[in-house]
Amino acid sequence: MSLYARMGYCMLTVTLCMAGFIRAAAQCSGSPIFLETFGGSASSPEVGPPLPSSVTSYQYVSQGEIRDGQYSIKKTTGPMFNWFANGKDHTGNGYMMIVNASYDPGKFYERKIDGLCAGSTFYFSAWIANLLPKNQYGRTPLDPAVRFLIRSAATGDTLAQYATGTIPRYDVFTWTQYGMPFTLPAGETSLILTIFNDNPGGMGNDLALDDIAFTICGPPIQTFITGTYQDNGRYACVHDAVALHADPQNGYYHRPQYQWQFSRDQQQWNDIPGATDTVLAISDVQPADSGWYRLLIAEQGNIGSPNCRVASSPLALFVEHPDPTTLIQTNSPLCEHQTLSLSSTQSALTYTWLLPDGSIRTDSSLLFTDARPTLSGHYTLKVVTRGGCRVQADTLVEVQPNELHVNLGKDTLLCNQDSLLLNAANPGAVYRWNTGATDSAIWVKTAGTYQVSVAQGACEVSDSIHIEHLTQPAVDLVSDTTACLGDTFSLNAYSPLATTYRWQDGSDSIRRTISESGVYIVSLSNVCGTTRDTVNVQFISCAPELLVPNAFTPNGDGVNDRFRPRQTFALRSFSMTIFDRWGNAIFHTHDPLAGWDGTLNGHPAPMGTYVWYIVYQKQNGKTYQAKGTVLLIR
Repeated sequence: MSLYARMGYCMLTVTLCMAGFIRAAAQCSGSPIFLETFGGSASSPEVGPPLPSSVTSYQYVSQGEIRDGQYSIKKTTGPMFNWFANGKDHTGNGYMMIVNASYDPGKFYERKIDGLCAGSTFYFSAWIANLLPKNQYGRTPLDPAVRFLIRSAATGDTLAQYATGTIPRYDVFTWTQYGMPFTLPAGETSLILTIFNDNPGGMGNDLALDDIAFTICGPPIQTFITGTYQDNGRYACVHDAVALHADPQNGYYHRPQYQWQFSRDQQQWNDIPGATDTVLAISDVQPADSGWYRLLIAEQGNIGSPNCRVASSPLALFVEHPDPTTLIQTNSPLCEHQTLSLSSTQSALTYTWLLPDGSIRTDSSLLFTDARPTLSGHYTLKVVTRGGCRVQADTLVEVQPNELHVNLGKDTLLCNQDSLLLNAANPGAVYRWNTGATDSAIWVKTAGTYQVSVAQGACEVSDSIHIEHLTQPAVDLVSDTTACLGDTFSLNAYSPLATTYRWQDGSDSIRRTISESGVYIVSLSNVCGTTRDTVNVQFISCAPELLVPNAFTPNGDGVNDRFRPRQTFALRSFSMTIFDRWGNAIFHTHDPLAGWDGTLNGHPAPMGTYVWYIVYQKQNGKTYQAKGTVLLIR
């Protein structure tokens, strides 16, 4: 079982018939003061605990079939009887009371409820479902019929009662809400609720009961505001006198008590000190008074209890206090040919613009495309706001003639060390170059895009120029060289900057393959100049013969004193090593003209046979090896 109270004021419309007259469209709080849910949640087990013996005289059953005069507390209707309609409790997560009525009509639920609001009107309700599905029986079983009785706990007097009549069956399990209004006597805060089964048991008469609630009710309240501009009921001007009215229907309370509340967000409400009548007068309304107002009504002594009072619908009041100094918004000053705009910062009912030429406009804003200096002058705006405030403002508009001119010239190519002066000079102007410079002119000598903005007052112009940079081509054919007769030699004059090539013989090729001796000259050109290079290539005999003597006589007579080979071709490299008969290297040279003088460590080497080993490379790049013996004779 769950018993709780909440704050809140959602509208529930009921018709109250009491003491011989009708009260229509009663206002009932949506948050019950008392609520019986029979407990349980989504995580609870299927079967709940029994009710206290003081609440019901029926026998509790936790499993199996429920017989006449028995009940269970469960989340679903099955398995009890296989003819029960399948269903869940009213909220879908907790428990409900499943009842198989006794053979004899009588009460099956009774509870004393405390903590109610004395002298207040309530709405009682409960949800009931017939457990018998429609059109599924050969015999016609009994349908349940329930009667609610509410009595004074102090005197036992009946305060209200309501009979449901036969509760209908449906094709699927269906909950139906039943209820009635009643008034608790002054000075009493408790009552007794009794629920009866009005049909006999036996075949049928099975039902489910859930969510028994008592909700506070009060009179319908008409609300309105007077003193707003043209009685629009919402907007007022600062210093106006306004009044908020609430007209509750009489007859709901013996001694009604009132309290006005204020909120800026309709979430947090605060009592207004001293505002305890049905009319709230504000003689000098201010912007701080903007917000929402509502009237609370309760029986005398209950106004401080959130669960014992009802509230009117909120009344909105917005107090306007327009500032003339900020009434007009404009983009002036501006340069001619731009778009001129003027607008009101204040929402208003009417707008009246007076232009410099004497014309009148009634739009909320003004827009002039391709503005000219003739639009300059004073603009006056008069507005009447939604709250009736009358405000006037004046502003000076300036449309400046554009006398600026800038032309950096056409895109340009700079050669080698050339530079260019970019000049954007305009008298009295301010300059902003994309290089960061702020002078009227700059020198440039590197490639790139240069942009300048020139400003004077509200006017600004800009221009840009793209600079390319190029140097004359460079060329290096090779140093003067030799090549072997019968071979070819390649000359490469390529340069990424060159656009034309010209050799001394008129050839325009980039690369040349030559086979004749001579001086070769090439010229490379582009728009920035011409570069020239020269190379002397000589083709010589590169016969493969290497003439090596087989003996020599180092005796100082000037004839055959040195052992050295002779060649008839040009060499790129040369290496000769002399070995004794034991394989020891005793002489080495890279000079083909030096030769061995027949000494060993500065002393004459012994006569005998020595081994030589020669490695050499020709001009064509080919490498050769040769070895043999030589006889040293003394």
